[in-house]
Amino acid sequence: MDLFVYGTLRSEALMRAVAGPGAFRQASAELPQYEVRPVSDDVVPNIRPSGDQSAPGVVWFDLSGLQIARLDLYEGAFGYPRQTVSVETDTGPIEVQCYLPPVDVKVGEGEWSLDAWERGHLEPGLLAAEELFSMNPLPTPEKLRQMWP
Repeated sequence: MDLFVYGTLRSEALMRAVAGPGAFRQASAELPQYEVRPVSDDVVPNIRPSGDQSAPGVVWFDLSGLQIARLDLYEGAFGYPRQTVSVETDTGPIEVQCYLPPVDVKVGEGEWSLDAWERGHLEPGLLAAEELFSMNPLPTPEKLRQMWP
């Protein structure tokens, strides 16, 4: 499966920690008519419709079923379902999956920056992913949400 990401999972280190073992092939892409903003009072990104912008991101190609299951758990804890979207790449538009936020997520001011997030929050994010995927059995998305307020 091919997956478009616009936020923290653009970080190859975090993507590898969350998705687990496998090949990682990527390409830059944009989601037309969307913008990336910070979640209000948080360090994570939110994506929302915007008629005149395009959200920059990455398409991760050929993710395995196990990798998608791990990503579904990670994103599902915050109520982000996978949906089909059409993104623009250097070779033209393609249909991919994307985790989109629930409509009730409050959006903050300004633009969200991957570089700023990596400088301040990548290491804790990697540790959290390592802790999560060391659990046996893995928690449900609901239980994980309780663990990660």
